[in-house]
Amino acid sequence: MSQYALLCLFTCGLPAATMLSAQPAQVGGPEFEVASVRVAVPTSQTDHGGVTHGGPGTDDPGRIQYRAFELRDLILHAYHIPFYRLVIPDSFKGKYFDIVANLPAGTSQEQLELMLQKLLADRFELRVHRQPTSLDTYTMVVAKSGAKLKPTTFTAEEIEKHVIRRDPDGWLFLMPGRISGGPVNGTTVYDTGGGNLEMSDLARYLEIYLRTSVTDATGLTGKYDIKFRASMQPVGLLSPQSSQAPAREASDPAPDLFQALEQQLGLKLEKTKALLDVIVVDSALAVPTEN
Repeated sequence: MSQYALLCLFTCGLPAATMLSAQPAQVGGPEFEVASVRVAVPTSQTDHGGVTHGGPGTDDPGRIQYRAFELRDLILHAYHIPFYRLVIPDSFKGKYFDIVANLPAGTSQEQLELMLQKLLADRFELRVHRQPTSLDTYTMVVAKSGAKLKPTTFTAEEIEKHVIRRDPDGWLFLMPGRISGGPVNGTTVYDTGGGNLEMSDLARYLEIYLRTSVTDATGLTGKYDIKFRASMQPVGLLSPQSSQAPAREASDPAPDLFQALEQQLGLKLEKTKALLDVIVVDSALAVPTEN
């Protein structure tokens, strides 16, 4: 039976390219009416924080809270970028902060991001530069054999109630709109899947594992119940250390991720190159100005 482990996001180093001068995160534009910044500690080893409350589009649009956020995650929110486009020193890992701020009436999501950039510049003295970087990326397409995807069997009621149920084959939990995965019997073979998924959901999941951009070019617009089994070596974020016990090589190994997608789902990842704008942290305070 599979053991299931949640994914965590980690910063990755990226190759050097043309370097632009360091600059404050944000020196002008909109700002919070008032903001409190305090050092925080997650309540337990399993509670890693990173929870937001309020803000644009919620029932509390005039107030935003970031609970137990690492500096890395605050930067990701401020610049609206995926983790693989941020380079930050390891010395900032494991330090958490609580931020509570009041927003002017009518603040948009884009304005909120600029406000957070300014706060990082003021309180953390964050200095960054943008660095165009050539990265390996992937395009997800339908394989020559054709897609092997099953339309979702989740009902509207189950989706609304976020019902979690086991796959009919009995080997995988399916959650509507979410993808989960875990090692099979403590091995490096992973069962992965979710219910009521769009192709964009799968592409985002693959970005986490591969640590680079994955673009959906399948042309498939439906919602599907997706599952696949693959040998998930620590190429990206999934690793044997995700499970409670040390993982071991499977006696009956599964295909690797690329083979599994093509054989089991009829999807193919084609490698391409892209010049992406990467944000590099030059300096910041380890302990910010609190108030």
